[in-house]
Amino acid sequence: MSSDDDFCPLCLHRGPEIWKFPNDPREYMFCKTCYLVFTSKNTHPDQQTARNRYLHHLADAGSPGHINHLMKAIKPVEKMLNDQIHVLDYGCGPKPVLADLLYTLGCNCQNYDPIFYPADLSVNTYDVIFCIETAEHFSDPYQEFSEMQKVLNPEGLVILMTGLYKDKLQFSNWFYKRDFTHLSFFHQRTMTYISQKMNWQLLYEDGTSITVFKKSFCK
Repeated sequence: MSSDDDFCPLCLHRGPEIWKFPNDPREYMFCKTCYLVFTSKNTHPDQQTARNRYLHHLADAGSPGHINHLMKAIKPVEKMLNDQIHVLDYGCGPKPVLADLLYTLGCNCQNYDPIFYPADLSVNTYDVIFCIETAEHFSDPYQEFSEMQKVLNPEGLVILMTGLYKDKLQFSNWFYKRDFTHLSFFHQRTMTYISQKMNWQLLYEDGTSITVFKKSFCK
């Protein structure tokens, strides 16, 4: 563990517990405060390596299976979507299928991705932010959630979709950690921490991957 890994990148508490597993070259840090599991910064890929990996997902983008996957994130908030609200896809990837799908539902969506769709987010604010299969790629999750907080309107929604681990035993053999671009791993208790830290109300949880937050009116 390097000195950079001594602080949790979400709650900033010190002294994470080190997790190592057989036949896994990466080292993981478990935060005993917010339950985030994060990888050593020494193993994080550079932007070009990560970009090449993300491009491999293009083959499935827009497939029926991918559409059904996206609909799982849309369904909990579908009744709230209309042509009057401002929507952001935070981490849309190389092919922003979500925006096309939301358009068929009568809703316009702005795309943002630091690699494929870079943009100055500060020029707009949003009523709904989708963050689908993106948070696991966060090197600095506190900074990323803070960015969402800045551009989210009062009483706005954040729909976060990322696989949730159950415990250390399940994590040890979890397929989700095999992708070297997955850097941060979340637990249900992590979602509770995010809710409290950002002053976001927990509206919906499916217990496996989808969490919906609502921003407080006063923050």
